[in-house]
Amino acid sequence: MNLFAHPDALLQMLLAAVLTAAFLLYCRGRKQNALALWIHPRVLQRLADAGLLQRQRWKLAFSLGALAMFFLALAGPQWGVNLVQSQASGTHVIIAVDTSLSMQARDFKPNRMEKAKTLLSNLIDQLPGNRVGILVFSGEPHIQCPLTHDAAAAKMFLNAIRAGMVPQPGTAVGKTIRFAAEILARYPGQKALVLLTDGEDHRTQPLEAAEAAAAEGIHIYPIGIGTAEGEPIPMLDGAGNLLGYKKNKKGETVVSKLAEGDLTKIAEASQGAYYRASDSESEVEEISRAIAQLDKSKFQERSLQRYKNRYQFPLFLGVLFLLIEMLIPETRKSIPLFARLPPPLGRKTAPPAGSKIPGAGGGNGLPRRAGTLVLALLFLPSAALRARAESSKRLINEGNKAYHGEKYEQALELFDKALQKKGVSETAQFNRAAALYKMAEYEQAQAGLEKILPSKKLRDKKDVHYNLGNALYRLERYQDAAEQYKQAIRLSPGRAEDAKHNLALALRRLKMDPNQKKNKDDKSKNRRKKDQKQDKDGNNKDQKGGMSREDAQRILQRLREKEKEKSAGDPDRMNRIRQDPSQSSQTEEDW
Repeated sequence: MNLFAHPDALLQMLLAAVLTAAFLLYCRGRKQNALALWIHPRVLQRLADAGLLQRQRWKLAFSLGALAMFFLALAGPQWGVNLVQSQASGTHVIIAVDTSLSMQARDFKPNRMEKAKTLLSNLIDQLPGNRVGILVFSGEPHIQCPLTHDAAAAKMFLNAIRAGMVPQPGTAVGKTIRFAAEILARYPGQKALVLLTDGEDHRTQPLEAAEAAAAEGIHIYPIGIGTAEGEPIPMLDGAGNLLGYKKNKKGETVVSKLAEGDLTKIAEASQGAYYRASDSESEVEEISRAIAQLDKSKFQERSLQRYKNRYQFPLFLGVLFLLIEMLIPETRKSIPLFARLPPPLGRKTAPPAGSKIPGAGGGNGLPRRAGTLVLALLFLPSAALRARAESSKRLINEGNKAYHGEKYEQALELFDKALQKKGVSETAQFNRAAALYKMAEYEQAQAGLEKILPSKKLRDKKDVHYNLGNALYRLERYQDAAEQYKQAIRLSPGRAEDAKHNLALALRRLKMDPNQKKNKDDKSKNRRKKDQKQDKDGNNKDQKGGMSREDAQRILQRLREKEKEKSAGDPDRMNRIRQDPSQSSQTEEDW
């Protein structure tokens, strides 16, 4: 714990004390030299008023004491801790986004997926004060962004969604509703699920799932994206070039059509409403109004420990010292404040009007002007240092505004300028790493966070570990990301819900893809097809190069036929497939 919030003010006080002492000695010597030119030292000694000199010393002592107390108040003495709990009320909202291959259809420009991200980004902007989470689903649902009140973070995860990112094919609407209901059931009050999809689901019983969700107080608002006429599904390579269009097993081109019937029934079963995506995006405002009418629930954001600033005590003493200094009389004509102060030597009455006693209030005025100059000199260095601190804070505030305005390059420049100042390096470095993360410069963001992690000035390292875990996750270093999330949970076990969600996601990715390096380097299309066959057949042998595309397709077709024959001869396995479609080795529709 630091005893002072701004210890630099103590150095200013020491410098001011040295300058003041030097200036007063200079003024005293100059005054004595001037008097010696006109008055003999013996006469001057007889004229000297001992009581006056004593009062001047008291006035000087109280003035300097007041200045010292003011500097202590500026330093911000602090002791004791306040536990500040930030609480708010709102609605818990989960947005589920279909990522099946049919979302690449181009009946919206440029395609359904990009239209969906634009629409949902505007919806997030219309939900201030609410906690928003994001799921992605195809054949299985996955958490893309845990529930958070940070709209900028939610939009960042939303922009990272792409068609085909979930490895399991299909459109498991019912399973997604159940998964979202498990998350939302932890919270009281009414909740909302915004379901954006273009397909229908007859496998995972979406209507039964919607009725169960309604019993938990969850209102579902499906958004259908697509057209009734349908659109073929383009197949793209890694560079985004068109390779052809999706075909079914019969070799026919697949046309993806919007199935609105089940979506309307899901909305009715959960006391929600169905909307069709449009170019005007009027459905965004209607959904936000519907969510705003739901009952709000109170949720605790986080608890903060803040030291109590005790600047009031030295400030009060400083003002008190100034009042005492003003009440101490400068001449015998004044009413004495301290009865014990001795009267002026050799004189029982006040001096005649018009006489000038060196050092008295009616003298040449040098001490009063000098005091004014000393005060100016004392506060000049403090004002300069404060100006630099304010400049640093201003740069960080401007950088934060640019960051929230999604002007990440401008924010990065402002944070770099703030890093050139003193006293805010950790804050500026942390925000700089966040801007780099937004710019997809994950390696630089990782380096910046690792740089400030050992700093002893950080009051809460949980956020640094959490952001570092996100950067490592984006670099597909799931094991390292999991370790950072664990560190964040250890530092704040009671307030690490987001870190726990992300840890579960990282561990799930490790379980799905244990050999990260091999999958990352596996760029050949033939190699990918071979890997899919190996996953289905349970064979983990390495594939040798040199196989043509036609040979790979023939081998894959043979494996599928064998799998069908094997399934036909195993009635128990077929029963399991009917009970749980996810256990089947392949889905009838993979788009």
